[in-house]
Amino acid sequence: MSRIAMLLLLAVSCILPAAAQRKAALNTDEQPAVTTLYACVNNNTGAIRIVTSKTTCKPTEHEIQWNQTGPQGPKGPAGPQGQTGAQGAQGQAGAQGVPGQTGAQGIPGPAGISAGVLVGGVASFSRLIPALL
Repeated sequence: MSRIAMLLLLAVSCILPAAAQRKAALNTDEQPAVTTLYACVNNNTGAIRIVTSKTTCKPTEHEIQWNQTGPQGPKGPAGPQGQTGAQGAQGQAGAQGVPGQTGAQGIPGPAGISAGVLVGGVASFSRLIPALL
């Protein structure tokens, strides 16, 4: 097959399916019908002639056919991790929470300092005052 014929075959096999896939992409709700394309290829020049399924190729040609879409290929590897996005806005303050339970009784504190002096069982401040002066 000549280089021109191969390029022509490649062009036809790429352009027709691309046009059909573009139409299918615009109608994402509908599944495109599988269409088989038929052509007659000249055995000497490689020239391609698009025909119907009922056309008989000339004795100097051979028939080829192909579908617009082939089988789905294997799933590709995962892409790289994307960059961290920008910091989001501050959210609204939340509602007031339910009050907590009362805590346990604390331990008693240390004994304090007495300001009075016991003299014979009677509190007397008179002995303390001269000491302060």
